[in-house]
Amino acid sequence: MKLSLKRILRGSQNELLTNLRSIAQESFRVEDVKGKVLFGDPDLRGQVHEVNHDGELLGRVVGGSAAELVAQMLEHSASKEAEKRALANETLERYKELNLLYDLSASLSEVLTVDAVAERVVTAAHGFLNGSCTALLLRTHGDSTRVIMCEPPDALETPPDELLEVERRVLETGRAELFQSEAGAILSAPLKDSRQVFGLLRARHDDPEAWSAAELKVVTSLAATAAGAVSHAILHQGQLEEQARRGDIERFISPDLISTAVADGAKRAVVVFCDLARATALGRSVDPEDVLRVTDQARRKALQALIGSGATVNLTQNDMLVAVFAAESDEVCAQGATAAARYIKKLISQVDPMGFMNDIGIGVSMTGSMESGVFFDGVERAAQLQAESHGRILIDEELSAFVDALPVTGEFENANPIFEVEV
Repeated sequence: MKLSLKRILRGSQNELLTNLRSIAQESFRVEDVKGKVLFGDPDLRGQVHEVNHDGELLGRVVGGSAAELVAQMLEHSASKEAEKRALANETLERYKELNLLYDLSASLSEVLTVDAVAERVVTAAHGFLNGSCTALLLRTHGDSTRVIMCEPPDALETPPDELLEVERRVLETGRAELFQSEAGAILSAPLKDSRQVFGLLRARHDDPEAWSAAELKVVTSLAATAAGAVSHAILHQGQLEEQARRGDIERFISPDLISTAVADGAKRAVVVFCDLARATALGRSVDPEDVLRVTDQARRKALQALIGSGATVNLTQNDMLVAVFAAESDEVCAQGATAAARYIKKLISQVDPMGFMNDIGIGVSMTGSMESGVFFDGVERAAQLQAESHGRILIDEELSAFVDALPVTGEFENANPIFEVEV
């Protein structure tokens, strides 16, 4: 609100002028910038003294020698009034900021997904900043980012080079930044935890002078509030995915089997998958009794071979044969598992003179320990290799470092490198 002499003269100031006129025994007149009389005799003539504040004319004091003193007193009162207003505005802004952060924190406690968290953070920031575009981004790799939520949604245009440069600096330094140029203003604050900067809260405005350090401070606080919620949402999402993955894998391999395999402190393991149930479908042109006899012999000999090689073995109800090789040495695990896979293929050939089981393959993959959180990734990878094997022994890239294998090319699009072990 603009300063005015009329407001300043309310209350005690008006009484002070009355007392000053009595003491000085001299009349004076106070008028506003438009000449409207606020105090004293409208017909009084005399010297004119301006009342200014920060270069702005607030009014005049007309009279004799006391008029100059009154003008100085009113300028002092105007300065005090401006200080009070500045303090009140600062207090109000801080209250608004605290209220914004409180409401956002309460809102974020109600959601668990990254998208829902991003939507609430972006909506709150966009409403407060009133910019042209507000977005929350997560880091993918290096300095690359991916937009999770943007307001308005249609503002996802190709970012200008200067915006990308600001993002790069914030990702690198972990410090919020206000960038102003002829094209507009950019606010960017990091989402970070104790280890890394994993995202950004960013806003743009077409007016280069729209924001100042005050808005930068608010965006930094919003980003800090958002960072904790996004971290928890990412963790929750990962836990759900891990549970789903474990549920799928436990159809083939039980937790007891895993615990037994890694009980001796092995840091790594190798998983072998072999689907003997496919023999039934492959042997449709063969006498069913021959299929059952050959499949039973293959099953028994494969189990004996795996158990004899020191593996922990599980045979599911649908004849999915799963074995886990665990040892302190990666090389021992790798060579033991691939040797067992070769032996199983030879045994199947020996008990199947008709050859209907030739298309049964084996998938072998190296995995981390349970503690590493990637054990089930390796188990799933072995199952996928087995599904694509078509009579071969397929292994992943990690295993290929320890055994002789040939790369398989031109067969699997957008896949990690796959290698074949000769029988």
